[in-house]
Amino acid sequence: MNLFFAALLLIAASGNLHAADSPSPLPLKPACRGLMLRDYRGSIPEPLRAFINDVVVLVRWDELETSDQTFDGPGWARIDRALDRGLRVRLRILAGIHAPDFVKTAGGDPVLVINSFQPEHRGTVPRFWTREVLDHYEQLMREVARRYEHHDDLCEVVASGAMTIFAEPLYRAQRDADSHRRLAAAGLDADTDRAAHDRVLRIHHEVFLRTRTTLAINAWDVLDADGQHTVSIPATRDFVLRSRELMGSKLVLQNNGLRSRSLPAATSAADNIYAFLTEIDGPKGYQTATLVHLGASHDNPAPLIEAISHAVRSGAQFIELPAGSAQFTPSALAQLHALDAALSHNARDTVQSPP
Repeated sequence: MNLFFAALLLIAASGNLHAADSPSPLPLKPACRGLMLRDYRGSIPEPLRAFINDVVVLVRWDELETSDQTFDGPGWARIDRALDRGLRVRLRILAGIHAPDFVKTAGGDPVLVINSFQPEHRGTVPRFWTREVLDHYEQLMREVARRYEHHDDLCEVVASGAMTIFAEPLYRAQRDADSHRRLAAAGLDADTDRAAHDRVLRIHHEVFLRTRTTLAINAWDVLDADGQHTVSIPATRDFVLRSRELMGSKLVLQNNGLRSRSLPAATSAADNIYAFLTEIDGPKGYQTATLVHLGASHDNPAPLIEAISHAVRSGAQFIELPAGSAQFTPSALAQLHALDAALSHNARDTVQSPP
């Protein structure tokens, strides 16, 4: 590492350099592309090795920071193993219900949140919209940047500081009315929610000079002061367009629920998140639904192949595959190999520098 680059990293870590302040921004790392393993656990299954080199490393916040500013958890080794093997990495750190206990109590008592569709997914979340919790998130991101900003293969870090259960931060409680009311009583509403997301993205933009930020988008669960909620795609669109003005192609967009029926039904970008992703430029892609929710199986991969094919035609540059994809037949794997090449072809036009 030359002295100039080292100095830039040192200044960024101290918080005294904003990316927009730099007269000649450093070139961004390439965005992830092609078919991806969505939860890398140390190896890529043999049938997928011919075409997968981009992976998601999934770690919980409490696996990284064991106590306040003590970054010695086992999750770092999982990241390092992927990088040591030459894989290109999207780092997804699960906050929300997976935050350390000292973070959960930083801004006040934690709040119980339950996914009404899958009640087994539940836990307490910090008041992520408060300055105290977001300050902890910034410290974590600065540690990630200190360790990996220089590493070309740590390509993206997911913006998860304002999540609840899943790293899809515009979902709040999966339409669980009691959870929404508890969040509202603790201080979450449309204004504090948007402010939290704004700060999360500004933290990423200021801390990471070359590493991109990935944001999962869907219709936003917008709460009012009484805990009533509106599922709003216009709120999502407005937030994404403003964030793209700030970050440009440094912001990678994805949706985490791609199904075979999603894209063919897309009509208006004003009321369909898939149509919006098709319309918007810049790096973008999807995580598929699970095989069960896709209506696919190892004997019937057609719904998965169809969904990815539509995503390729919509301009997607990456797809996070569902678990179990390595067990498809040789014919289906050959189709996936071809789709990986098509996704990578879409990625060739990705702009490599912020505005």
